[in-house]
Amino acid sequence: MLPFNRTDLERLFVDTIWQKAEALVDEGAVMDVAVEGDGKAVTGRVRGERRTPYLTRIRIANGRGGRVKLASTCTCVVYTACEHAAATLLGLLDERAVPDPESSSVALEPELDSWIAAINGAMRNGTARNAATGHADVVLYLLEPAQRSWRDAGVVQPLSVVTVRAKKMRSDSYGRDHPVAIANLVGDPPPAYVGLDDQVVGRLLGGTAVNGNGQTRRLAGLADGITLERMLATGRCHWRNTEGPALSLAEPRNGRFSWRFDGEGRQRIVCELEEDDCDTLVADLGEPWYVDTGRHLCGRVETGLGLAVAGRLIAAPPIPPAAATIVRQRLQPGAAGRLPLPEPLKKRERVDGTPVPVLHLHCPSVAVVRGSGWRREESDVDLPLVRVSFDYSGARVGWQDDRNELNHVAANRLLTINRDTVAEMQAIEKLNALGLQPLGPTGLGRHADDQLRQDFTFEEDDDDDVAVRWVEFNHLDLPRLAAEGWLVDYAPDYPFRVVPEAPPWRIEISESGIDWFEFDVGIEIDGERIALLPVLLDLFERAPEVMTPAALDAYGEEPVYGNLPDGRLLPIPAARLKAMLEALFEQFATRRIDESGRVRLGRNAVAAIASIDGAFTDDDAQWQGGDRLVDLGRHLLRSERLPVVPPPSGLQARLRPYQAHGLDWLQFLHGAGFSGVLADDMGLGKTLQTLAHLLVLKQAAQLDRPALIVAPTSLIPTWRNEARRFAPDLDLLVLHGAGRSELFANIDRSDAVLTSYALLLRDRDRLARRRWRLVVLDEAQAIKNPTTKLARAACELEADCRLALSGTPMENHLGELWSVFHFLMPGLLGEREAFARTFRQPIEKEGDQARQQLLANRVRPFLLRRTKEEVARELPPKSEFVREIELSDEQRDLYESVRLAMHVRIRDEIRQRGLGRSNIAILEGLLKLRQICCDPRLLKNGEAVDRVVPSAKCDLLLSMLDGMVETGRRIIVFSQFVEMLELIATGLKKHKLAHTMLTGRTRDRETPVRQFQEGKVPIFLISLKAGGTGLTLTRADTVIHYDPWWNPAVEAQATDRAHRIGQDKTVFVYKLVANGTVEQKMLELQARKKALVDGLMSGVKGGLSFTEADVEALFAPLPE
Repeated sequence: MLPFNRTDLERLFVDTIWQKAEALVDEGAVMDVAVEGDGKAVTGRVRGERRTPYLTRIRIANGRGGRVKLASTCTCVVYTACEHAAATLLGLLDERAVPDPESSSVALEPELDSWIAAINGAMRNGTARNAATGHADVVLYLLEPAQRSWRDAGVVQPLSVVTVRAKKMRSDSYGRDHPVAIANLVGDPPPAYVGLDDQVVGRLLGGTAVNGNGQTRRLAGLADGITLERMLATGRCHWRNTEGPALSLAEPRNGRFSWRFDGEGRQRIVCELEEDDCDTLVADLGEPWYVDTGRHLCGRVETGLGLAVAGRLIAAPPIPPAAATIVRQRLQPGAAGRLPLPEPLKKRERVDGTPVPVLHLHCPSVAVVRGSGWRREESDVDLPLVRVSFDYSGARVGWQDDRNELNHVAANRLLTINRDTVAEMQAIEKLNALGLQPLGPTGLGRHADDQLRQDFTFEEDDDDDVAVRWVEFNHLDLPRLAAEGWLVDYAPDYPFRVVPEAPPWRIEISESGIDWFEFDVGIEIDGERIALLPVLLDLFERAPEVMTPAALDAYGEEPVYGNLPDGRLLPIPAARLKAMLEALFEQFATRRIDESGRVRLGRNAVAAIASIDGAFTDDDAQWQGGDRLVDLGRHLLRSERLPVVPPPSGLQARLRPYQAHGLDWLQFLHGAGFSGVLADDMGLGKTLQTLAHLLVLKQAAQLDRPALIVAPTSLIPTWRNEARRFAPDLDLLVLHGAGRSELFANIDRSDAVLTSYALLLRDRDRLARRRWRLVVLDEAQAIKNPTTKLARAACELEADCRLALSGTPMENHLGELWSVFHFLMPGLLGEREAFARTFRQPIEKEGDQARQQLLANRVRPFLLRRTKEEVARELPPKSEFVREIELSDEQRDLYESVRLAMHVRIRDEIRQRGLGRSNIAILEGLLKLRQICCDPRLLKNGEAVDRVVPSAKCDLLLSMLDGMVETGRRIIVFSQFVEMLELIATGLKKHKLAHTMLTGRTRDRETPVRQFQEGKVPIFLISLKAGGTGLTLTRADTVIHYDPWWNPAVEAQATDRAHRIGQDKTVFVYKLVANGTVEQKMLELQARKKALVDGLMSGVKGGLSFTEADVEALFAPLPE
């Protein structure tokens, strides 16, 4: 049994050596293998490029960990660890047997030894086949020009053939090709992939190959015409590579010989075809042949001169200017009008030339060398280059040509032009100053075109993007050089052609429906219209790091380059691109651009489209259609310039300026058929503005169908009372209470209908059956979860317009904002899943401020928010204090024991289920810790407590209240825990402090509110959920938040029960926080959540993320 396997060999030899070894074994190049010294050494002979085989010897030993070690020597130039050693060992594995040591020690005659190797090879490879039937690899013949001037039309070129092998794929294409020495085609025996037809071609080729690996030979002479025919007959002869179809033998084409002047005034023979095009060349095979690389055809050229004459003409040397007359005279007698004759030239003239620099930009595939020694590898890369020459009145010369003078033919005159090398050098120095340097020999493969080494390129720099430098060179530098008289041309493969002058954009809007329109952007270049939205989409997907508002701002005046369909680059001003990105971000993110390059948008996108206008001057863009929509969008963007609506007669209140503006905004939205969110701070009069809006509609006879107002149950009395007080002319029908069923008959006779969210669910079918003029949701965060029955019921309501009233349209996450806008204007923020991918996850999880800004821009036209700090300057100041409380020793011990137990449990939960599925355990742990901070008596079932542990916070609160009441203060105390309020109430009774309380269990809400507002009790205990909204408690001058809540907006709403219009006293706000505990960490999370909400409402950048690190911080131990 061999001490190694194939896996061991693949590990011990590098990939390139291993691939060559596999090829040698496939070709049958391993002649014989012998095992020596009880399997500790292997010797072998391997046929290669030279006549005598390579001898290799491998020593085998055991290494560490039972791994085999190999040490090899070989007579090849690599000497050790070569492909011949690898092929010997691989051949030994394939034989699956080790020769008998006794028989292997007997020396055989060379003739017998060779015969054994031959018959073994024949047994392995099978009998010869016409086309190597059954073997995956086949021989391929690649024709290529033998010199670099092959693109000169009509010039008769020599050809070379390169032999390779490749795997034939099912799709009739080929896999990666590998070199095959021509000698292998006539081997004895040949490799398994060599068929009879390949053997015939091999014998016809014969001779010596021109390159080191023995696979390339130049075709020359009439005999090689027969060789070419046999190669074409295999169906495996291709032009240069295997990417296109194989060449086919075609009918002869007609051609004629003529003489052509070169740049030196010499005349060379050319053969011009009657059916010539740029894809056809003429080859020299002792007679002219054509190769049509476009149609993949090959055949002879008929010149009418016979093979002998045609062959001699092809071999004609160039005729110097001085010899032209003599050659013409000597050929003329025998030409008989059939031979082309060279033209005599007039007298030579000498002139001083003025060079015009010529830049040819191309991007050839260049072989680049990596590694050295036996690890040296060549790989092809596309390398942009500049070929530099100088034009002297039509004569061109390369920049490194060392001649001092040029010969040039013009109008049968031979000009000798003196070069201006000083001017040439100045041009080269100008290129150097731009960063272009000659490529030179470094890093190019051995067979790289010498001309390439003289071409110019930009050096790679870790701090600079070379591709960007090429684009800048084409956009900025080349136009300046062209203005100075330089000539520039481009090869078809050059990738950095820049449109020199960007034409104006043509922006078209087609109103194709009631609720939607089509938007299109294009440019016209050289008479062809090009759709630009696909170009911008390509940029969005190819360069996402560029397509953000912040990144585009950083570009300043510099353009961004987009790829046009023809490969040219279009410079796009960054400001213009930013405007398009902000307007069409969702369309780019979800690829909602049709095949024609248009995008279909809803009417709610008019503000986004109008925002594009500011990025263009009149000369930059031509707008066509959609004037009404764009004007509508401009008004949405500039809400401060809306048409002024006089306050309605019958409104029993004086609107403050910001409230009057709110009325203007509501009227504009309604008139344009839009919906929106009135998101003013608590206490700024959202109810009053809505009532004024309804009165205006009534007086304009637009309440022919009533409006529907849906509010929390607790706010039904507020709406009823404020409607009576401020809008007595408004006929308001209140659908509330057990007898409401009889009131449905009065709906059509009413201006507005008021009901609660709870009753919306019960009366869902009856309310959704009719179409309302307007639907108003007060405290619209009630539908923040779009999957609830309540949210779905609200969305089923039919209305011309919809209005959401909420100081906090988003309390916890962006999904709540989506839900509100899905009720208002379905489609504005896209589908829920797409919104989560495009906005919610990047903003909440990754803190993507660019996405947050885009989202803020999208909702801002339909959301009006004013804060008390902005508009209610007459309000007295509000002072906020955080009182940090040290837990008692017993309370600390209890906190730590519960914290530690819950932390271990939560870590296990996250490890097993992930963060997203561990919410219940996390919230349960946080609840217990918060309860301990408030009062250990809140823990259920006596958990972890078998005796009463005092509460430092409760003791402090009772002490504070005692002193405050004594000084005449009026205090509201908020807590999330109803049980905590009951414990506080018990303490207040002991301290003989009068108080009242409002919780979700309170049926009569008006009595405790009236008692406090009338000054009958100094302390009002309110649960955060039951009394955080809808109350006016301006009698209070002090607000105490006993325990912090996650959402700062909820706490702010509660504070606004006292700090609102009508308050004439300074309001003091206290937050009681247990030092070092989860409560303190909650304040930090509050700040982050507030940054997100503020960012969406005002456009100020902020972000929110919640990670496992946050969980670890929340359950961190108390400080020592």
